[in-house]
Amino acid sequence: MKSKQLAKKMILSITRGSQTNSDHDIMEIVLGILYDALQACYGIAPDWNSFVHGGQFAVEDETVKAQFASFQSTENQEKTALWATRVRIRDFANRRRTWLLQIGIRRDESDSLKLYYALSYCDHLAGSFSPPKPLIFSIKEPVETLFSAKQICCMCGSYPWPSAAVELRHALLPDFLDSLHDSQRNVPIVLISCPDLVNPDALFDMAKGNFLVCWCADASVISRLNDCLPEQLCAPWDSVRIYLPFGETPQYHPLFTGSDIERTDKDAFIFGFYQAYCQHLRAEDRRAFVTLQDIAKLRDNLIQSALRERLTASEENARKLSEKLSQTTTEYEDLQKRWTKFSEQRENSTAAEYEEILNEALNEIDALKKGITRLTARLYADLGKTYKPDPEESNAYVQDLSQAIFCCLSRANSHK
Repeated sequence: MKSKQLAKKMILSITRGSQTNSDHDIMEIVLGILYDALQACYGIAPDWNSFVHGGQFAVEDETVKAQFASFQSTENQEKTALWATRVRIRDFANRRRTWLLQIGIRRDESDSLKLYYALSYCDHLAGSFSPPKPLIFSIKEPVETLFSAKQICCMCGSYPWPSAAVELRHALLPDFLDSLHDSQRNVPIVLISCPDLVNPDALFDMAKGNFLVCWCADASVISRLNDCLPEQLCAPWDSVRIYLPFGETPQYHPLFTGSDIERTDKDAFIFGFYQAYCQHLRAEDRRAFVTLQDIAKLRDNLIQSALRERLTASEENARKLSEKLSQTTTEYEDLQKRWTKFSEQRENSTAAEYEEILNEALNEIDALKKGITRLTARLYADLGKTYKPDPEESNAYVQDLSQAIFCCLSRANSHK
């Protein structure tokens, strides 16, 4: 059985420090501060590339384990960058308790970013008959270094976060009123006019980064402030007034009078503040919180998108190849038909030529036979006594043979 509780949350708007060179990337500056802080608090010292781009690290005895991930989108001009870490820390004082630190960063603009911080703890209650031990911060918190780092500036709306609870005086009233109406303010402002009942410094140290603490011990300052505010926003003397961020619709701004506080335990009253504003994440804050799972999903979506594009391109290439294959097949079939036709024509033409040659040869043979037959008949007619070649003989072979026979007969007769 496990009992998991959120111990502290924080959402910070961070800008570049006034003395920081504008060439330095705000993301790298904050990551450098966190790297040193995590090393100082928990002994985490991974190589820089793993810390920035993604990797894992564990100390030698594995009492601290960390995982890092990052993602950079190129869809918009500013190139949104995300970074997240999850650190598990074993409590040295309470062996049943494990701390889980999650930090997420989103940079949408080149000069500013949002940092999300959540520290929770988990008590392993299996086999234990005793209830969970009360919340005691037995580990260091690296986020504290962000408020004191000179390279950056943590902002509360349009104003830097103060280093301590602010004492409200006449000279600061204009700035206080500007802070109340600041449209960029996303945290409450707590105005304490009973510092004897509620310690402003203790409340500020407990809830740094979650609300701005102001206090006043001068009734004339409170009176002058109320003259500048509508009745529903006035802060009675000897009270605690909480000014939530002003929105388009009217909101309820809690008010606790001195008598309300006296009826409860002072420590319980302060812890109630802590629970309400430091141990609770609104739905919109949960959606905006950058985690390792979010980055993994974005990476998966990027891979799926790339694979989808490759699939679309492959399908288009396949379609083009199919069209080309169909065209080639048609051309091949056309060529095959033409070849068949040509072959048939060639065979027919050759047969006709052979037949013509054969007919000519047969005709010549017939003519030769007829000529020999005539020549033979003449020779038998007078036994060659009056034989002479026939000048009208059309067959050249017969005519040559007739002339040769005539010469032979003439020679034979001359020897008699």
